[in-house]
Amino acid sequence: MPRNAEQKIRLLVLYDILHKETDAEHQLSTKELIDKLASYGLQATRQTVYADIEMLNAFGYEIITAHGRNDRYFVGDRTFELPEVQVLLHAVGAAKFLTEKKASVLTEKVAELLGEAQADSLKELLTVKSNELGNERV
Repeated sequence: MPRNAEQKIRLLVLYDILHKETDAEHQLSTKELIDKLASYGLQATRQTVYADIEMLNAFGYEIITAHGRNDRYFVGDRTFELPEVQVLLHAVGAAKFLTEKKASVLTEKVAELLGEAQADSLKELLTVKSNELGNERV
């Protein structure tokens, strides 16, 4: 793969990793990010991770750096906050017109608005009761 194309892909994959796996309580270090990028077949150094995070921030993605002996990173700004996602999940769970299957699919999609760790903390909300009436076409 040409170097320029790999740089672009690395930037996208880095943001995807940060978006899916981090939040204020679940941060990733530079070394962890390098290892995760390597699992995608992408090479990175500390300097490239720093530069990529700086680039993401320059284009409006809020990647917070927790400085310390080992810098740690997480996505600071999400479209929906945890309480807002909880409200949405409660609404899906209470909707009597949804089938169990459709409600389950919707709850999974809504949970993806958060990072994996926060979504896992909402597992009890993701269990959907079966509904007698349901509309699969919603």
